Amino acid sequence: MKEWMTAAEIAAAQLPELPTTKRGVSLRAEAERWDQNPAYARKREGKGGGFEYHFRLLPTLAQVAYMQRHIAVAAPANDEPAQAPLQAPKLTGRGRDNRDARLAIVNCFERFAAGLPRLRQASHLQLFTDKYATGTIAIEGWVKDLVPKVGKRTLLTWIGQKKAGNLDALAVDRGQSRKGTGVFDLAENGRLKAFALALIVEQPHFSAKHIRTLCIDEFGAEVDVCGKRMEMPPIRTFQWALKQIKEANEVLITKITNPDRYRSTMRASGTGMMRHIREAGQLWMIDASPVDALCVDGRHSIYIAIDVATRRIVVTVSRTASTSTIPASAPRRLPLGPPPR
Repeated sequence: MKEWMTAAEIAAAQLPELPTTKRGVSLRAEAERWDQNPAYARKREGKGGGFEYHFRLLPTLAQVAYMQRHIAVAAPANDEPAQAPLQAPKLTGRGRDNRDARLAIVNCFERFAAGLPRLRQASHLQLFTDKYATGTIAIEGWVKDLVPKVGKRTLLTWIGQKKAGNLDALAVDRGQSRKGTGVFDLAENGRLKAFALALIVEQPHFSAKHIRTLCIDEFGAEVDVCGKRMEMPPIRTFQWALKQIKEANEVLITKITNPDRYRSTMRASGTGMMRHIREAGQLWMIDASPVDALCVDGRHSIYIAIDVATRRIVVTVSRTASTSTIPASAPRRLPLGPPPR
């Protein structure tokens, strides 16, 4: 499979979510700064110059479509790109909790040290950590649950990070920091994971055992992981990894394998002429209709307001079709019903 392509080759591939002209692809690459990624962009050798881009720079849907076309004949390339540096993990909920707990400990130490005689900081640190370990210092229970113990050197590091204003360094989520660094993620420079995703899309009924067997047929019993040959991950690893892939790419997989379900339950409502509608409450559409029934106090009308972005509906029954019937929760942006009487 050809992994490096020029703008003209990408346009000729007619991949989804990408322009179909060389000029369009070049503008997309310039806008998204593809050439700033040294691992996936390189100078083109030969006449004409320019850049070549690795297929992993393309949108996910384009990558899947490209892999599907070559799934039967894919072969490891000889010119593997350099391993991309791992990105810093995003701030997760657990990371924020750990940051807040460590800041609480630092603040507690500062109050604790302020009430002591002027001694060396090392003495204050030793006294505080001893009291923290024995539970004889007043600190909230949730902090103690997240940080059961703390040492002098660690506390001194946290104090320095707070003084430097580097609070995000305190937001540690060890589970998150390991994401994307496993054998399944790094094998064959990410091509194993991309190949498995393409198989899931091509054959959603395949089990982890089937996919592992096909991966062995494609890459061999051993895979390259950052320059080292390692055995293909076991079935249990495939089961866990495929579950994560399906959860992370649920919308994408549904869009390809079940377009009807995607259109009815997942696709953003603001499409076509309404593609600029992206936020809840940005645009409501309103209409009124008389009820095909006569009540004892006359004929009523139903007033319906629908949020274009979320498809949230507000329904009100009124004796007259009037804009005064619209609830306050439905902003009057574009009334489509009859004019007020």
